[in-house]
Amino acid sequence: MTARPVPPCRLSVGQGKHAGARPAVRAVLDPRIAGGELWGPRVLGLRGRPHRERLWAQLEDAETARRLWEASTELTGVAPAAAS
Repeated sequence: MTARPVPPCRLSVGQGKHAGARPAVRAVLDPRIAGGELWGPRVLGLRGRPHRERLWAQLEDAETARRLWEASTELTGVAPAAAS
């Protein structure tokens, strides 16, 4: 079986795992970043240096957050207090 080459347009869109982790690492380690902020890649939200993004309405919905937290607790079997 022969490998097909990846078109150049697909190579330039994404980024590697280390670069992809930068926004999360910055959000955790940078003392200037406050809780409740969303950080992502600068270029089209797909690649580049981390920068602050606007929060989408569904990310600020307290009821959705509560349901997600409950589902996560149920599916993992880990209660939030036990994680600290």
